[in-house]
Amino acid sequence: MAWVADRPVVEAVVFDGERTRVGGFTPGVGADRAIRLSDAAAAAPGAAKLNELYPYGILKPRLKRLTFAGDPAEDLEAGLMSAEDPALVGQVGAPFLARYRLRFDFPAGRLLLAPGQ
Repeated sequence: MAWVADRPVVEAVVFDGERTRVGGFTPGVGADRAIRLSDAAAAAPGAAKLNELYPYGILKPRLKRLTFAGDPAEDLEAGLMSAEDPALVGQVGAPFLARYRLRFDFPAGRLLLAPGQ
């Protein structure tokens, strides 16, 4: 686990059906979507109401695949977040993280995962 923009960050891989992106994602334990991509790392071509892709927006696009800690998941509710740092690709949110029990070991710089119930 590293730190970017004063947030803990872990590596994940996203795939939108055409492009793959590997990078730092902050665990968003209170986030409303399974995954949010930084608007600096993602594009939303043709989105008529772009602001509805951000937190509390009503649009719920889908992301083809997320691989986090070697665990792949497909067809996830996604959205955008405002870019905070070029090294921050996005946020893995509570709807995805709920499959785990999480323990943040900040002194050791680790995020420990165990299967959830």
